[in-house]
Amino acid sequence: MNLFRRKNMTPLLVVVDFLERELAGSGQLHGYRWMHHRCQQHGLNVNRETIRILLSILDPDGVDQRRRRRLVRRRYVTRGPNFVWHIDGWDKLKPFGVAVHGCIDGFSRSIIWLNAYYTNNNPRIIAGYYIEEVAKRNGCPRMIRADRGTENSVACHIQRYLRRHGVDAQVHNSFIYGTSVTNQRIESFWSIFKKHFGQFWIDLFGFLREEGHFCGDEVDKNLIRLCFMKMIQDELDKVCMEWNFHYIRRSRLHHRPFGRPFVMSMLPEVYRTRDYIYGVNQLNSMFAEENVNFVPHSLVTKTFFIYVASLLKSWT
Repeated sequence: MNLFRRKNMTPLLVVVDFLERELAGSGQLHGYRWMHHRCQQHGLNVNRETIRILLSILDPDGVDQRRRRRLVRRRYVTRGPNFVWHIDGWDKLKPFGVAVHGCIDGFSRSIIWLNAYYTNNNPRIIAGYYIEEVAKRNGCPRMIRADRGTENSVACHIQRYLRRHGVDAQVHNSFIYGTSVTNQRIESFWSIFKKHFGQFWIDLFGFLREEGHFCGDEVDKNLIRLCFMKMIQDELDKVCMEWNFHYIRRSRLHHRPFGRPFVMSMLPEVYRTRDYIYGVNQLNSMFAEENVNFVPHSLVTKTFFIYVASLLKSWT
């Protein structure tokens, strides 16, 4: 059939055009490995070395900045997928009215959820994220690792309630509190997330503030949400997809599973382990849903909606 993967390469000008578009947005934070993965996701057949050379030409300052940074790795071991979930909030966009919350599986490093809303401190909202995933998977993890904050209180009670009949050794430690610096999996992800995606939005909103278009009051925060929240959530969804299908290389420092997070979570037998999801019946999940708040479709607060409605009424 004359099918040769290496010979049917995407024209170089097409690749350059794609890279320039990505560098105009949050892609300016990517290294050549992540950018190569993004090219593959968009159907471009190009080798990684070509991407590395093109980025050094198109974005030499960004390449130099990334080259100066060094990553110190810590040892982390867990039994298998859904044995422990790590949850945490990312507050770098909070001054602009956008709060991000995420959860990541400790074994596979696959993202469980990554959501943007006007708060990540409401315990019922965090519990809503959690119970939605429990309903999707018909089960909960053996353990959850979180920071010691009031925003995790409802999720803690629900997790312990769902695990109350467990007979495994982890039933009494099904929700673990600890310091932020020891919540390794999610904190490691946040550092990558900020470097590759979040910094773009921090700089954009910071520019609006410096130019006098954002003063930090609730009206401005709600306008940010109204204009940008959908775009931010779309990018978070794209981050989830790209992260869960990217390839994690073998570590030289110690043994840990490597490969694609999606494969590690769906085919644990390949890694000589099993799925540790703890089955939850429908009655239990229905009871838990009564104690949470699911994120509404509205992008602004109810107070702001009433305020705008009163303004429109006064103008008519």
